[in-house]
Amino acid sequence: MAFVLSGCIHATIDATVSSDDTVSGTVEFALKDEYISILPGGSEEFRKEISADGCDIPGAEVEPYEEAGFTGVKCTFDKVPLADFNGMSGEEGSDTEDLTLTREGDKFILKGTLDLTEEASGGAPVDPSEPDFSEALKDAEVEFKFTFPGKVESTTGVKSNNDRTVTFTPNDEGKADIQATASAIESGSDANITKIVILVAAIVAGVLLVLLALVLLLKKRNKSKNPPQSGYGPPPAGGYTQAPPGSAGYGGYNPTPFPQQPGGYNPQQPGGYPPQPPQQPGPYNPPPPQQ
Repeated sequence: MAFVLSGCIHATIDATVSSDDTVSGTVEFALKDEYISILPGGSEEFRKEISADGCDIPGAEVEPYEEAGFTGVKCTFDKVPLADFNGMSGEEGSDTEDLTLTREGDKFILKGTLDLTEEASGGAPVDPSEPDFSEALKDAEVEFKFTFPGKVESTTGVKSNNDRTVTFTPNDEGKADIQATASAIESGSDANITKIVILVAAIVAGVLLVLLALVLLLKKRNKSKNPPQSGYGPPPAGGYTQAPPGSAGYGGYNPTPFPQQPGGYNPQQPGGYPPQPPQQPGPYNPPPPQQ
């Protein structure tokens, strides 16, 4: 009689793809604790086998995984080239044998298929005396998650994280079609920041030019409203402006000389000699008698 191990498997891939064509992330594979005893060799043998098959990424760090009643392994990798990452699932007979991640220009292309039931049976009839892993894999907690530098443009998975992350899970038959096309250009890249800075600088420069033109226009209008004044100061209150010395008067006006007063003198006329004071009659002094 076959054992039914429904929902006893935990398998995840959480990968972050960088614009420099490298991949970082984790791979987790674990089995429920109550079913570990079914396997030959127990948990230690299980970890060794899983580490060899699922953590063959160059430079990956392997550590025990024990969480939420599951026992297994966790592989952590950092800045792995695309070729090495593809090699993880490129072995013949792997459940993700056809999974590839490549770059074409400014796009990342993810393609592959996932068939858990085929992996469980290996294409051979199931032995009734052995656990029925095909049922276990169909109901397994399996999730493949990929996060890209830019937005995911098209995919058969579920998008999240502002369309930068796509998640794949198997259907009720334990199968999944993995397809995604995403931008390899970072959403907040230096190139975009540079474009924004240039745009802002251009706008500021344009505003400054407009302000400068406005200031010059206002100055020109003020000059046209206030023509240049003559060199003479404002006239005194209640009178006229005295012509400067040596001129013939201001505005054609010539002052009239004052009439002569008894015992007085006439003011100096322009261009003439000053008047002599009048001769006053004095007392008569006869000449002395001649001797």
